[in-house]
Amino acid sequence: AHVYALLLFGILEGLDMLDLRRLLADLPALEARARASSSTEVREALGSATKLQKASLEGVRARLDKILRLPSMRLMLGAKSCASFRDILNSKILVADVGSPPLGCGDIGAFWSAFLMLKVTRSIFERTQVDTTRPVVVVADEWQQGLLAGGDVVEQFENVLATARSRAVHLWMISQSMTGAAKVSSSLPEVVATNTTLQLLGRAAIKDARL
Repeated sequence: AHVYALLLFGILEGLDMLDLRRLLADLPALEARARASSSTEVREALGSATKLQKASLEGVRARLDKILRLPSMRLMLGAKSCASFRDILNSKILVADVGSPPLGCGDIGAFWSAFLMLKVTRSIFERTQVDTTRPVVVVADEWQQGLLAGGDVVEQFENVLATARSRAVHLWMISQSMTGAAKVSSSLPEVVATNTTLQLLGRAAIKDARL
C-alpha cells in the first residue's frame, strides 16, 4: 500500500523515481508534501510518514533501491519524459531489447518487459479510426514475460488481443514453448490460441501442438 501511495504521489507531483527515493531519506519533507496532496490515498498513507513503522519504510526503500541499483536504471527512471508509444505505432520503427540479464539482473529484464507490454497495450487502446488506416506489426519474442506483472494483466489480455485486431495492430507473438505462458496463467495458452488467426509450430511439444 505504501509503495502504491508513493508512486501515485510521484505521478501527481511530477516526480521521478530518484526524486521519490530522495524524499524517503527526508521523512519530514515527504510528510509535509503528502499532507498537501490532492489525493486522499496519498494523504492517508504518507501524511504521517515520520510515524510510520521502520520496517514498512525499509521495505519501500528496499524495493526502490533494488530497481535503481544500476546506473543505467537511474538514468532511465530519472528521465523527465518518455517516448510516445502511440506515435511510435503510427510512424516509427522501434526495436526494444531487454537483453539476456546476467545472474542477479533477471528482475530488471522482467521490469522492462512488463513496462513495454503496458506501454504497447495502452498505445493500442489509444489508436483512433484514422490511425487504423495504417496497419502496424508488433513482433514480441517471449511475449508472456511481459504479463508477469500481475494477474489482472492476464485477465485483460483477451480484450487486448481483440482490440488489437480492431485497431489494425497485428501481433506476432513468438514463444519457445507455451509451457512458459501456462506458468503465467493456466488459461493463457487457450486464450492466445483462440484469438490467433495463424499458428506456426516448429519442433513443438505434443501438448503445444494440440492447442
